[in-house]
Amino acid sequence: MKHNKLSINFKEVGAMALANSESLVAQWLPGGRRSGPEWVCGGINGEPGRRFSVNLTTGVWMNFATGKGCGDLVSLLAHIRGCSQSEAAAEIDPSLARSLNGNSHPNGNGRRPAPASAPRAARKPAPEWVPLPCAPDNAPEPSFRHYIHGEPVMVSRYATRDGRTAGFVCRYDTTDGKRFSPFSWCRGPGGALAWKPQGFAEPRPLYGLETLTDEGPVYITEGEKSADALRRLLPGEIVMTWPNGSGAVAKADWAPLAGRDVIVWPDNDEPGAKAVRAILKHLPQARIVDTGGDRPEGWDAADAEAEGWTADDARALLANLLPVAVAEQDPDRAPAADRHLPFRMLGKADGKYYYQPHKGMEIVGLSPSAHVKLNLMDLAALQDWEAEFPNKSGVDWDSAVNAMLQRSSVLPKFDPRRVRGRGCWIDGEDVVFHAGSHLTVNGVEQDIRAYQSPIRAVYEGALEIQTHDGPAASNAEGIRLLELCGMLPWERPLSGILLAGWLALAPICGALGWRPHVWLTGPSGSGKSWVVSNIITPMVGKTCLAVQGASTEAGIRGTLRSDALPVIFDEAESENAAGMGRLDKVLELARQASSEGGAAIIKGTADGRSVSYLVRSMFLFASIGTAATKKADTSRISVLELRKSKDQESFGRIKALWAETVMQPAYTAAIRARLLAHAMTIRKNAEVFSGVAVEILGDKRSADQIGALLAGYHSLKSTQPVTLEAARDFMSRQDWGEHRPDEVDSDESRCFSHLMDSLLTLEHGAKVPVGEKVAEAEKGDLDAQATLKRWGMKVQEGRLWVANRHTLLGDLFRDTPWAAEKWSQQFARMPGAQKMPASKFGPKCTQRSVSICLEEHD
Repeated sequence: MKHNKLSINFKEVGAMALANSESLVAQWLPGGRRSGPEWVCGGINGEPGRRFSVNLTTGVWMNFATGKGCGDLVSLLAHIRGCSQSEAAAEIDPSLARSLNGNSHPNGNGRRPAPASAPRAARKPAPEWVPLPCAPDNAPEPSFRHYIHGEPVMVSRYATRDGRTAGFVCRYDTTDGKRFSPFSWCRGPGGALAWKPQGFAEPRPLYGLETLTDEGPVYITEGEKSADALRRLLPGEIVMTWPNGSGAVAKADWAPLAGRDVIVWPDNDEPGAKAVRAILKHLPQARIVDTGGDRPEGWDAADAEAEGWTADDARALLANLLPVAVAEQDPDRAPAADRHLPFRMLGKADGKYYYQPHKGMEIVGLSPSAHVKLNLMDLAALQDWEAEFPNKSGVDWDSAVNAMLQRSSVLPKFDPRRVRGRGCWIDGEDVVFHAGSHLTVNGVEQDIRAYQSPIRAVYEGALEIQTHDGPAASNAEGIRLLELCGMLPWERPLSGILLAGWLALAPICGALGWRPHVWLTGPSGSGKSWVVSNIITPMVGKTCLAVQGASTEAGIRGTLRSDALPVIFDEAESENAAGMGRLDKVLELARQASSEGGAAIIKGTADGRSVSYLVRSMFLFASIGTAATKKADTSRISVLELRKSKDQESFGRIKALWAETVMQPAYTAAIRARLLAHAMTIRKNAEVFSGVAVEILGDKRSADQIGALLAGYHSLKSTQPVTLEAARDFMSRQDWGEHRPDEVDSDESRCFSHLMDSLLTLEHGAKVPVGEKVAEAEKGDLDAQATLKRWGMKVQEGRLWVANRHTLLGDLFRDTPWAAEKWSQQFARMPGAQKMPASKFGPKCTQRSVSICLEEHD
């Protein structure tokens, strides 16, 4: 059957659409907004602007860019979809879809399909009776008698914005409790029309929609009985609810209340709290009544009326708002001073009040004295302040400041550690990538202000990181990166696997439970600089902070702020004491960044206060030598050593593969997109690999380090969760010798080795290692014994005694992690060590000491 032969009452379909015009047009043109009686946007795709308008009362629309327009919503939908009016009518009234055959499909008659920005989801087969948005004026009165429950005790009429009947909800009191049943005007077989006990057409209308005016607050209760009770308590106020209770909030049409001043009075129970959470997803500006006290479970407005409440009682409760807008999800998301100012109030901390302007979304901290005109105009435009705090001269600044300070004082204390900058994050069950100007939540781009963080995180605006909107890399493409890393001239083949793992994890480092670091090293001419410049830096792209030699911990920390971005530290050399001290502080920052539960770094400020930092970065250091000597560093930093190679043929193969992969920006972007798409799986795989690594390495921290890197490696060849058996099989085939704790020097062993290698200056100026003099003293050499005593040591009965305090020993340990007499603590931890009472180390030196069994440390 062709469309021109199909009998469709376009006038009736147009009237149905017009009865729900605001909600339908808001779906068709999502970037627009209401302006008086019109919906305005920028064009046919619904982008923001004013070049396209739809009159929501009459249905007349106009596309000012093309001069095309018409007088009903059916033609509007046909214009948007690029389809026939029959197809548009079928989309508005699904019961018509059965009458359309293959010839009516857009691809079957040459018409263009719906734009990609507004995809049409596949519909389920229409039921025998299909609910319509509203009933005609001449519809018969329904019979609400239920074949089991009998007559209803309460009937609530739902209406459209212009007052047409949308349906009814009936309440029945039974021996098993209250029961509810909706009644909808439905179309049935053969076009029959009748009232049926079916749910309303979605999106479902709000109860009391016909009473909605353009001004004044809107009060929301849970259930029609409560709404009616509050209307009686507060005559003239706008009171509304939604159909079908707390579990059906998402099915209601909340579009008419967008941007309105909404106050929600929830039932005093868990379903009421659930309803609040659901409503706030649709109306984030809503404020919540604090029912508080010892009121009974389920207490609501109807109970208040039954208790004899007056209008004053009701108004007093409605003014008792929770100090936070999102009471259950985000206890600090509240409109500024309970008004419509374009910034978010975050609370107070350490004498400052924190705000987040909608423009730019950067967090601003102001002391009480800094709440002056210029700073407030940085938060909101002058006209906003004039509208909210007017006086004869323009703005009542005292009232504005007072409102801000008083409101902030009742918010929870602001915790700067909840601030999240750019990078990838796990937020509850969501994978969030913060690109600076917007978020991508589970692959869907979202405005920062629109995202309701389930863990109350605060996302701060920043310079934009370019994201990839193309397809993610395939397994085959990921494997090519593994091949490239494996082809580099490593001292140990395992290093290629670990480097590939680090490259895979770096773009999503903020989402990891453990952030591993690596140190790329090798002699001059080994290609270290080429690898950093041509493989590592392009792979992490703009998501990294690249620094060099003289960079300081404070500089890195201040640049990162709250960003979860990887750090590439090239030329990480420490040739003198100053350089060693500077690098040691950077290593301290890296140590703190490793663990998800790591404690914050707290730094003092010039005004005597403190600032907390919680770094979420992965570090890659590169230098000829490594400065990671402490056990705390060696278990968090995997050393990847390149060897010098003159094999030009092998390097030619490396460059050829590099030119086909990492050299191409589209390739590196696709790899990063792959990793972001599977961040949650990678995080879980790291736990599996870590569990196996504990079995092999016997050390939890080393296992977390290796487990995370192997999860990154695995993510380049597979997007599937790794099984315990597969992880165990892979790890059993690798050589983990240098990663086992018994083969990795402990801090105390390193301290002892440093002492044995230190040079003693003899009286005639010659220098000899401590170890050499200890060996001579063991053989009974009295000169060697005398030399050792001058330096705070002595050999006695096969043991080396080392003084706890000694000036010359202090010289040997200067500029090391064991300076300031910390060597005694390390030696006391050595196997077989004994703490000794005070004894002589020369004529005028008596000290306590630690004795070490030399036989155990030969």
